[in-house]
Order: sequence, then structure tokens, then C-alpha cells
Amino acid sequence: MIKEKPHTFLKKVHGIYINYSGTLNEEYIDSSIKSIRKMNYNALSVTGQSIHHINYIFDIDGDIEKVIFGYRKFGIKPEDIDGLFLRKKKEKEGLSSYEQILYGIWCYHYEKGHGVEYNQLATIKKELHKLKCIWSGSKLTNYEHLSTEEKKNMEEECLTMMENILKYENGQ
Repeated sequence: MIKEKPHTFLKKVHGIYINYSGTLNEEYIDSSIKSIRKMNYNALSVTGQSIHHINYIFDIDGDIEKVIFGYRKFGIKPEDIDGLFLRKKKEKEGLSSYEQILYGIWCYHYEKGHGVEYNQLATIKKELHKLKCIWSGSKLTNYEHLSTEEKKNMEEECLTMMENILKYENGQ
């Protein structure tokens, strides 16, 4: 029996833990994230399970030897759905019927104020509002006291910023 090398945690991408062993080839891992996210949607639709963790095993030279996928038990968890990715895909090429269902679930949670993206965007909105007040030299007002239109504009700006920040959205 071959004993596996211990795995080192690298990062977490929307509910998927990425581990590696051997000589790290981060370029390979970064280039595979977009494909793995798409594969995760297929796994959700076919098996009802999502990818929980991925173990990349590299040799001494940094060449890939194998990739091991670990699946979570049945059920869709909120962090399994990458709503910003689905939103952008819907605008560009459209969604399959299953992706449309996932996108609807994400929109429902997002509108109720739940989920990772909502919390991140709430923080970005408040900080961006503070920066705009400082840059314009105006009095710093509480974000909650802004008009509905100003809040909506701020949210759109923050969504655009967040989409541009995400690596896999930029084709990497």
C-alpha cells in the first residue's frame, strides 16, 4: 500500500478547499479553478453532490501527478453557488435550466441578506462610501441614511468591482 504524502491547505474558493502536496505549481491550480467551478455545477446537477475539496499531487519538478476530488454529502449549500459567476454568464451566453435554478436560489438568498457575497459587498459598500466622502471633502454621513437611488448606484459599483477582482472572471 502506497502511503499518500500529507496535504497542505492552499486556499478556499466558494466552498471548495484546495490542498496540494509536493512542489507547488500555483499557475496550474489558478488556471484550473474556472473549469473546476463549472464541473462543480455539473456534479450538483447529476449527483446532487458538490465538490468539497481538491487535492493536487505534484512531483518534485512541479508537474501534476494526479488530482483527487472529494465530494460533500447531498444537498446544495449556499457557498456552493457562485452567483456572481452565474450572473456574468447569464449576461454573456445564457444559463442552462439547472444553472438558472441555482441562480434563482442565489438571488433569493442575496436579496434576503444572506451569503458570502452579500456580506463582502456590504463591507465594500460601506468602505467605498467613506472613501467617496473623504475624496469629495463632504461631510461623512452614515451609509444607512443615503437615498435608495444612491444605495442602488453604490451597490452596482461594488458588484462591478467585485466581479473584476475575482481571478476566474478575468479568464485565468
